[in-house]
Amino acid sequence: MTRLLTLGVLSLTVCSTALAQGGPARGRPGASTAPSATDTADVNGTVRAYGASLIGAPPDPSKTAAFYTKDGEMLPPGGVPVVGPDSIRSMLSEFGKFVVESETMTPRSTTVMGRHAVVWGDYTQRAIPPGQPPVNVGGRFVMELERQVTGKWLVRRLLVQPS
Repeated sequence: MTRLLTLGVLSLTVCSTALAQGGPARGRPGASTAPSATDTADVNGTVRAYGASLIGAPPDPSKTAAFYTKDGEMLPPGGVPVVGPDSIRSMLSEFGKFVVESETMTPRSTTVMGRHAVVWGDYTQRAIPPGQPPVNVGGRFVMELERQVTGKWLVRRLLVQPS
């Protein structure tokens, strides 16, 4: 069950101190911290796409790992942080015999601060562990994202709290 919960979490973490200290725009002349409706929609779209990347028989670990920054962190419940896309891909590949039938990540609160965003929400997942009946898992998540120079949002940290 621990491995299944880790799969259900597949990547969530705590907010950075940079955000708590006013975000990266602080002290930069002309830096805008006012989010637009488009920024919020783009962030929430990334969260939903991340959840969809976990679906498969088995899920593709490379697809999910591609959502992370080079120093992105996945914090499994009660586990050690997994840092960087390569390490995240390797950890996720351990679940190669799992089938994830559905995964939904629903943003409940999204705050965009310049190049950084924090999303609080709920997740649900229906998975089939090898040789076992399907299991439904879910809980809450907090995801910190960073906008790249290309405009794409990537996951900096992800933490889930299974219910």
